[in-house]
Amino acid sequence: MNKKLFKVDTNKEAFDVVEAHLKAQGSRCGNDVNCYYDGDQASEQFAGMKCAIGAIMTNEALYTYGEAMQSITSLIDEAISDGWDVGSLDRGLLYSLQTVHDDGSIKLWPEQLAQIAKVYL
Repeated sequence: MNKKLFKVDTNKEAFDVVEAHLKAQGSRCGNDVNCYYDGDQASEQFAGMKCAIGAIMTNEALYTYGEAMQSITSLIDEAISDGWDVGSLDRGLLYSLQTVHDDGSIKLWPEQLAQIAKVYL
């Protein structure tokens, strides 16, 4: 059996976990140049933090890909090549969630997440 990339199985679960995570964290896991799936592997400055996609990745996936600085589509392609089970989450949803975290204004996150929910859920 392949290792799982994500700890959620549905788009709704992914959205709910990411929304709660971003609300609780309240800040970006990264700086103006880079964002990280897992802040613990990137820098002491981001210890305990995760990006939107990092919040739904399994611990094993975070250990393997946590300090990667690549788009979710590239990460999924790499994980497939490495033999991981990437599930059936909508790549558009994942890309949108990643973009909110990486590029969106933190104060606009609630509005941006509401728009994503309208499109994907």
